[in-house]
Parts: sequence; C-alpha cells; structure tokens
Amino acid sequence: MVLATVLLASLATLVAGLAAVNALGAPPSAHPLHSRGVGGGPWYNNTQVTAVETVIDGVIVDAEGHYLVVGTGSGEIRIAAPQRWTVNGQTKSWFKLFAEDSLNIGDRVRATVLTVTLTRPTGVTVTAQILKAVSDLSTGVDAAAILPPRFQRASSTA
Repeated sequence: MVLATVLLASLATLVAGLAAVNALGAPPSAHPLHSRGVGGGPWYNNTQVTAVETVIDGVIVDAEGHYLVVGTGSGEIRIAAPQRWTVNGQTKSWFKLFAEDSLNIGDRVRATVLTVTLTRPTGVTVTAQILKAVSDLSTGVDAAAILPPRFQRASSTA
C-alpha cells in the first residue's frame, strides 16, 4: 500500500513538473486564452523537430491503451499508437481496430514507425516512436494513422 502511494505521488509530481515546464517554456501566443486559440504543449516551442520513418516486421504481442507491442526477431518494440485511423476510407479509433477484428494479437504485421526527436531551446532532447501505419499481413487490413501534417512528411529509411 505504501509503495502504491509513493508511486502515485511520484507520478503526480512528474506530471505537475512537466506541466510547469511546458507552461513556462511556451511563448505568450501559446497561452490557451490567446485570441487565436493556439495551444502549447511539448511540440510547440522547439528549436528542432525531426521525424524519421522506419519499417518493422513482426507479430502483434500486445495492444494496451494507446500502444502496440510488436515482437521481432531481436525482441519486442513498444510503439505509441495515435487515437484516430483510416481503414478503407473510414475513420476508426485505435480501440475499434481491435474490437472489430481488423487487428488481432498474434497477427503478423508490417508497421511503419516514426521516430520523432524534438530539441527544446534549452538543449533537452526527447525521442518518441509513433505508429504511422500498420499492414496486417494475416488479414490484409491496411490502417493509416491520422497524424499532424508535420509528421506526414517524414524522411524514410529502411
């Protein structure tokens, strides 16, 4: 019980700290009450944002929350999955891809992954892997994530 309390307190402190850093680091135009309604957040005030596209082949091991875990010959890779997707011209949620059996645990997939690196003005670098597209080699389903335009133009590497 004590361990759970300490863990939750640490998580709350981390979230509060990140919120404070984002609020202090955002320019005045990023304030939510600004007349343009421009939001801040970690992608807004950066010196550099790069996105490199790679392809991963493997088997779906798990899909929890907004993450996909793909097992490859060299281990498991956990990739963040966006909320909205297009499949055959229809928009679906990440949850519905699994609920409607478009994707299933155990299916062989080819995943297009964006490795996004952002550098803050302070020099701090953050890297994240985001799922851009997934082709289920078992069922033939092709799903594409609905991403911000800046990530649609990522450079590609194999």
